[in-house]
Amino acid sequence: MNVIEKFICGKKNDPALCEDIIVTTPDFMAVIDGATSKSCPPLGGMTSGRFAAQTVADGLQNLPADIEGLAAMRRLSHVLREAVTPYMNVAAGTESPSCCLAVYSRARREIWRVGDIAVMLDGQLRLLPKSIDAVTADARAAMIEALLRSGETVESLLRDDKGRAFIFPLLARQHLFANRADAGDFGFGVMNGAEIPEKFIDIIDANAVREIVLASDGYPVLHPALAQSEEALAKVLRDDPLLFRLHKSTKGMQAGQVSFDDRSYLRFTA
Repeated sequence: MNVIEKFICGKKNDPALCEDIIVTTPDFMAVIDGATSKSCPPLGGMTSGRFAAQTVADGLQNLPADIEGLAAMRRLSHVLREAVTPYMNVAAGTESPSCCLAVYSRARREIWRVGDIAVMLDGQLRLLPKSIDAVTADARAAMIEALLRSGETVESLLRDDKGRAFIFPLLARQHLFANRADAGDFGFGVMNGAEIPEKFIDIIDANAVREIVLASDGYPVLHPALAQSEEALAKVLRDDPLLFRLHKSTKGMQAGQVSFDDRSYLRFTA
């Protein structure tokens, strides 16, 4: 494995506030995206999303090189649960620190994914979208369209995203669908310390693949090269800074930010 391109940038351009982490070891390559909390307090001087991502990143570096994918994901979830326990009691129905990730195993020549990290294999994109995100992004877009027709402007909504405020009650309860195979289309996989149903652990065969890209969802459009992906992001931020038309999202740009979300990009040979 050889790294071709690696880049990470927080939405506020402050590494201390970025909840994305890239891991590169002789055995594993990974992109980890900590979830922005709606109600979970900081832990260990970090946001809950950063705490989850950092804990999982540390745990990944301690995995046996030849571990099997399902076992690896379950072990990492256990590591996160053990790390959270001294700080808080995660009761049923409450939000806990969480992250999503995609890991390439050199020994297994597989990619293991939990959550919506984008994967590109020799230029072919493999996405794992969340139905609940599509629902909330569409609802936010509809509200923003209505607000613009009621006297609001793009500039006023960049200062006060009333579209996100509209969907926030659902965003704040979205964790109730995490790792719930019984939640229908709304269920989704995430690394949050709980047991992850096998249906939410995506195992991708990369045995015949030469080049791999892993990237967090801070890239609305992913290309085989970093420069192209950055160019596509810049176009979205320029032409649709609220992210409700060109790329519907649950959030847009805000004052003081360099992008709408943290972003990380890792391109390497398998």
